[in-house]
Amino acid sequence: MTQSRSSWGEDKKRIMKFKTFGIILIFFILTRISPYINNPVPLGYDAGLYVFSMKYFPNLPAWLMNGYWSLLFFFTWPFVHIVGITAESIVIPLAILSQIVLFFSLYFVIKKIYCGKTALWAVLLLATSVIQFRTFWFFYIKNSLAIALLLPTLYFLHKRKLIPTIIFGSLVGMMHLPTFMILIIIMTIEILLNIYHVIQKNFSNYNNLFLNLISLICILIITCLFYLPYLKQIILPFFIPIISSTIIGEVVTGNAPGSGTFYPVLTSFLLTMLYLPFSLYGFYVAIRGKNNYKPFTTAFAVCLIMVIAKFFFYQRLFIILDIFLIIFASIGITGLSGHYKKSESILDLIRFYPLLLILFVAGFIFKTGQPLISKEIFAEIKQFGKTHEQVYILSTAKEDSAWLMGYTDNPVIAWGYGGYDKYWEYSEWLNFFSDSTEKEKITLLKKLPHPLYIFINDKTSTRLKNLIKSQCLKNESGHFYKVNCFSSKLAIIDI
Repeated sequence: MTQSRSSWGEDKKRIMKFKTFGIILIFFILTRISPYINNPVPLGYDAGLYVFSMKYFPNLPAWLMNGYWSLLFFFTWPFVHIVGITAESIVIPLAILSQIVLFFSLYFVIKKIYCGKTALWAVLLLATSVIQFRTFWFFYIKNSLAIALLLPTLYFLHKRKLIPTIIFGSLVGMMHLPTFMILIIIMTIEILLNIYHVIQKNFSNYNNLFLNLISLICILIITCLFYLPYLKQIILPFFIPIISSTIIGEVVTGNAPGSGTFYPVLTSFLLTMLYLPFSLYGFYVAIRGKNNYKPFTTAFAVCLIMVIAKFFFYQRLFIILDIFLIIFASIGITGLSGHYKKSESILDLIRFYPLLLILFVAGFIFKTGQPLISKEIFAEIKQFGKTHEQVYILSTAKEDSAWLMGYTDNPVIAWGYGGYDKYWEYSEWLNFFSDSTEKEKITLLKKLPHPLYIFINDKTSTRLKNLIKSQCLKNESGHFYKVNCFSSKLAIIDI
């Protein structure tokens, strides 16, 4: 009878955990779907580049190769080029799917390493993390998928499973190079620690050293083979800024490393304040425990140091750091709830905590979850792409360039962006957007290939008002202006 009651109690707990998991998953999916209710416009800046890459992969232009030669587009290629599904219709479901994959990856890895309760806290924090929602908003699909692959890689590395570590580690490398960089640093540190323990005559670490070394070598070889045809275009441009990020590199080159497009670091830390204290406590608990799960504690330390030290891509690296903040926060919350299980006041605070998280992320999404352009402008860009072929488009704002590239299939001339920023010098771009005269602006336009259209959004219209009023421009639709005061032969367009 006692055994029967015990079994019934365990079943009840399992059902409760399953229901809790389902509620969190539904809430998570709703946060990702809600910005698209009655809204066909993809969020963020990068959606247009994903559409463009899906259309033209593997024949990507050189300027796009570095960031968008990815395993992801090998998966989308048959859907676009064989099945016939349009890239435009895939891109939003793909962004949502990448987040769901990350959700399940985090849950199952944390459940395997710690326990189901900790895993539930982890996915709740993921669902309410404004950093991760902002990653979704920026349309960083490759980032999310690479992190989803990084977590099982670290898990299998911890479990000393050679083949799964190699498989998942190689997939990380083929998906997203910045995340791969983090993985290689983590594995290198693990190997150095193994060597240290061997030197200290802890001979049991010989096996760990051998497995980690073989894993790292195999992962590097497989990833290099994947990028082999384009090493010069992809790998070298990626590693040069990394070298410049080091202290010696900065002294030699005199260049500061690129930060990547995301929140400033201080802002990112402020946005994690609801769980950052738990993260620090959870990290303390992990390193003080008998089994401190080195790949994960190493990953936390590596990401934190790289972000604070402003290593190459440091603002974007905070996205990965946030995942480890979430992991250790879930450990911290589980530890505290177990430690104070007889304290009703502490347990009441922990029970109220999920509501606080949900209210915070809901308010954040309500305030910041809108796309950069309106439905009307989005429709206008797509319509222009259908009715105008083999024409050049001059983009007058950074936020417009990717939309124009992905949704018109025309070459886009943009300042410091894309492959067609070659007709004007830096000073000429400055002059074009300054208070220069109509005549000076038209003189600059003569240097560009034609037929030429200019896309002028509402923000830049005030700076270009003298040009808009010129006889040289004809407004063909809301924001597209045709340059028609002079003509030249159409240059060969090579997308």
